[in-house]
Amino acid sequence: MTDQIRHRQPQPNEDDEQSLAQIREILLKDDRRHTAQLVASIEARLDEQDNALRQLLDQRINDALDDLRGEIDRTVQRQQSALDGLDNALRRTLGEQAAALGRLADDKVDRTQLAGLLEAMARQLRDSTA
Repeated sequence: MTDQIRHRQPQPNEDDEQSLAQIREILLKDDRRHTAQLVASIEARLDEQDNALRQLLDQRINDALDDLRGEIDRTVQRQQSALDGLDNALRRTLGEQAAALGRLADDKVDRTQLAGLLEAMARQLRDSTA
């Protein structure tokens, strides 16, 4: 009889097949649910990381823009200061040239007056020697 038990394999019946199918379905549903939860968790973490990276990028861009605006303002101030210095130098030079022109005009008047005096003296000398 032990030989018969050993050699005899149980024959699956239809109820056993249905039970196995139900067990497989339960296990597969549970596995699918677990996989779906893992995927949802990964997607949530990716969304969080994406948002954090976007905020960091926005902050860095804003910081870079602030630095650039500051550098532009400093450059404009330096250029304005240089232009103001150039304007002052040009105005000073223009004033000096205007004064020099005035002196030249005065010298011309003085020379004209001197020439007139010399001519008058020359006439007087001619008249007195004649």
